[in-house]
Amino acid sequence: MDRQQREELDILISQNKTQDWWTPELFEERVRPHFPPALTVIAPPPKNENYNCFIYTLGLSENSGVLRDSGGFIYSAFIQKLLNNGLLKRIETPEAGDYVFYQDLPNYPNEITHAGIIQDDGSAISKWTWGPLIKHQIIDVPASYGDTIWHASKIGSEKVEKIYWELKAFNTKP
Repeated sequence: MDRQQREELDILISQNKTQDWWTPELFEERVRPHFPPALTVIAPPPKNENYNCFIYTLGLSENSGVLRDSGGFIYSAFIQKLLNNGLLKRIETPEAGDYVFYQDLPNYPNEITHAGIIQDDGSAISKWTWGPLIKHQIIDVPASYGDTIWHASKIGSEKVEKIYWELKAFNTKP
């Protein structure tokens, strides 16, 4: 996908004040028919207990305790705390199961804007905002997620849950 196609994804996501994107029925009716063929919808937006990309990437999307406590959001500040504490380690050569992170440095220099999980074929699966789970090539994400991409090694979901409860005070909205 080129930059213009990525910008068009931002427009598609934000239609009807994003309601078409995260409401399962509206997504199927109004968004999926216009979805680029380069992207694969793995799962539509959840009907209950929705969550963001960081919850999905860290393997906590099925953890009802974390979902309730966090309201379905893990924020960039929490990811940054994991990096600062050495719990999340940047790597140069990711393997399947490792994480991919995105930043929009010109607009949000201190924020991590998106995350996903690397697949065997080098693609990623990520949860786009409050919407569906998407399989895509690494760069094929909405332009607002940014062009700076880096990787980190996977943390097991049991370890991440323990870390969440220990460091949840750092899960703050920017």
